[in-house]
Amino acid sequence: MEFDILNISGGQPFKDFNLYLEVYPRFDIRLDSKAVSLGNIAIWLAMAIPINAIQSSDTSGFLAKYFITGSLWLASGSTHFVLLGNNLTGLSIFENHLFEWWVDKGNDWNISELGYMESFGLQANLFLSFVGGGILFEITNRRKNFGFFFQIKMFPIFGERPPKEK
Repeated sequence: MEFDILNISGGQPFKDFNLYLEVYPRFDIRLDSKAVSLGNIAIWLAMAIPINAIQSSDTSGFLAKYFITGSLWLASGSTHFVLLGNNLTGLSIFENHLFEWWVDKGNDWNISELGYMESFGLQANLFLSFVGGGILFEITNRRKNFGFFFQIKMFPIFGERPPKEK
């Protein structure tokens, strides 16, 4: 089960195409051990905080903001294609991905497990929340997992483009 709060949704890399990007900080906990994943939080602290200090008035600042946003999406992001409706209310197919760095507090803060998680599924866009589910796989240097999941994304921050005037 996955529960995310305050994801940034609505980045649209191609005009007039129903493909949307999301970025969100993510903190994962394993219920079968005392391990937590801190890799994504570390990237967010290193990159998301300085983005506000960059002035986008010149070309280098504009490119720097796109580079940082793209890096945040690669670290922990989601892509969804809207089949019916739009990004606010509709039905989408999606993928989530996350680079993980697991810290095991029960083993003297062992930080030697690194990995990647990918999931695919179907999602209902319900304005103040996205509800979905599907299959996921996780591969680290210590384990491999495959299974099914259910997710709820609450209070998305929308970055929609306004509709085109005809």
